[in-house]
Amino acid sequence: MKTAWTDVFEIRCWLTCVGKIFSTHSISTSALILFNLKYQSRIIINMWLINTETFKLEYVVNSEEHSYAILSHIWEDEEVSFQQFQDLDSCRSMKGYKKIEKTVELARGKGLKHAWVDACCIDKSSSAELSEAINSMFKWYADSRVCFAYLSDLPSISELASSHSGGDRRHIKIQWKAFAKCRWFTRGWTLQELISPGILEFYDSGWNFYGTKETEVEYLEYITKMPLQVLLHREDMRGIPVAFRMSWAANRVTTRVEDIAYCLLGIFDINMALLYGEGHKAFMRLQEEICKQTPDLTLFAWSANVQNLSHSGILANSPSEFRDGGSLRWSTSDWFGEFRITNRGLLLRPTITSEVAGNETTVIFNMQLALTILGIKM
Repeated sequence: MKTAWTDVFEIRCWLTCVGKIFSTHSISTSALILFNLKYQSRIIINMWLINTETFKLEYVVNSEEHSYAILSHIWEDEEVSFQQFQDLDSCRSMKGYKKIEKTVELARGKGLKHAWVDACCIDKSSSAELSEAINSMFKWYADSRVCFAYLSDLPSISELASSHSGGDRRHIKIQWKAFAKCRWFTRGWTLQELISPGILEFYDSGWNFYGTKETEVEYLEYITKMPLQVLLHREDMRGIPVAFRMSWAANRVTTRVEDIAYCLLGIFDINMALLYGEGHKAFMRLQEEICKQTPDLTLFAWSANVQNLSHSGILANSPSEFRDGGSLRWSTSDWFGEFRITNRGLLLRPTITSEVAGNETTVIFNMQLALTILGIKM
């Protein structure tokens, strides 16, 4: 005979806990309505924009009142900085100048008075301005009229025609395969640049139009493992489990260690100070901030790398440890309770329901806690 019981208890997991302590297979839809509502609030943000007529930088107050195009790209050699852009004659010979020139040209062709390029529109010599820019980045891309994604390693059809035999259909097929292999899909910062803009246009290495996020959405879903509904803004991203969102960045990299956390601020609607030099602690701080804003326990649904097993705590070391987060299944049960980071670690007060069948006890809970470490036996 089966019996069922429900118990509410408190577990304190100290960060010295080691190993793979959590996995998940289902989450509750009830968590969807509990995300921080400040995401929807109106925020006034100032920024530098390039005037598409004068080619000069202009400082604007409240970016929402201005129509601008924005560039998404991979940083390469000789990018033009904010200071270098003040002297156009000297920076025209730099490789990165053409990206700015083409972005402005495309924006002007669409009747837009302003354009934004991260390399020259952020004064990175000012830590305060850099911090404000990174915390505002997701919104800047969201507020743009159009985003141009420049794929410098995507060969143009004319390049393929000179290096491969066959007609246009074969060249298009080769370019289609090359699209999926572009480095743009492997970088941390370009994740939010894919999600946030309403209109996203892709351009190949010769600045030829390739397609839009909408026309290529099924292929983008295949490449990125992201839901089509999220890419097209048909589903509120705040309703996506934390672990699932983390998995989108699992195979992405950044030049600076800290940036793998900072590039995810907009994905989780988090604002926090930038501390370059803190290394992997930045990702720990991001998870602590997420913990303060959502009851979604999938934050702890990660798998530690075997070689780092002895150094793992309650929080993941990087997004790569959420690589299996996309395999979540939905549940209609109310599994979550209060949890928070305390001076002794993580405090959980979940509701656990179990069914007893013979000598076996099945715990209906989204995470398999390290019960042996905690000294709990079921």
